[in-house]
Amino acid sequence: MFPPPVRWTGPASHDSRHAPSANAAAMRTRRHYDAAGAHCGLRGNRHPIRPCGAPKTAAMTNPNPERTLSDTALLIVDVQNDFCPDGALPVPEGDRVVPVINRYIEQVLAAGGPIIASRDWHPPGTRHFRAAGGPWPPHCVQGTGGAAFHARLDLPTRAVIVTKGDNPRDDGYSAFDGRDPSGRPLADVLKERNVQKVLVGGLATDYCVRASTLDALRHGFRAIILLDAMRGIDLKDGDVARAIDEMIRAGARTATLATIGQELEHEVRA
Repeated sequence: MFPPPVRWTGPASHDSRHAPSANAAAMRTRRHYDAAGAHCGLRGNRHPIRPCGAPKTAAMTNPNPERTLSDTALLIVDVQNDFCPDGALPVPEGDRVVPVINRYIEQVLAAGGPIIASRDWHPPGTRHFRAAGGPWPPHCVQGTGGAAFHARLDLPTRAVIVTKGDNPRDDGYSAFDGRDPSGRPLADVLKERNVQKVLVGGLATDYCVRASTLDALRHGFRAIILLDAMRGIDLKDGDVARAIDEMIRAGARTATLATIGQELEHEVRA
């Protein structure tokens, strides 16, 4: 049984030394959302997606998936019960990313690309939790139901599970802080598979998705953030907008189910 839901409380904002003003970030991010017609946690957006995502269109039909996805991995960030409704630390509408991510899983699997799923896997005693002076209530504790992946997330048997936050001295926001079952860092797992591009979705936009995307870029991968496959917290109004703007300014591109084919073709030509 899950502990009762709690309000998100914690760090009010990220490092803003090089960030634009909140209004500027929100305006730029609003344009990205409006163009995609997707709601990804930005308050006030008036383009909610349907639970199963957008219908297939010519734009998302990929005429040559082997060419555009052969060097591409899907990184699913922390789609765990505690981050979904009724969990210990629920992201608003966190469960709505599941059917959309499942569609991306189908596309990447069809092209033979790797599926990576990161998970928070905290010990009961960690500096990440309030009891030890951290910012968050207990969540995703090792071996609990709250740490399990969402039941409707269709992870294939060959998906690589990357575990993070299992060291009581580490917060583990980024999937690149995690390791696979054999102990290899995520960056090594991707390079071993000749991955050049990473599609990133999951929970939450302004925390672990943000950290994972920025680290993907730092490790030399091209990153595409999936606007319809993520949800954010907006603990402080504008956090989601600022996070997306920061990822874009760092070099990430954006896509949705309706535009992923076009975006991948662009990446091939780049």
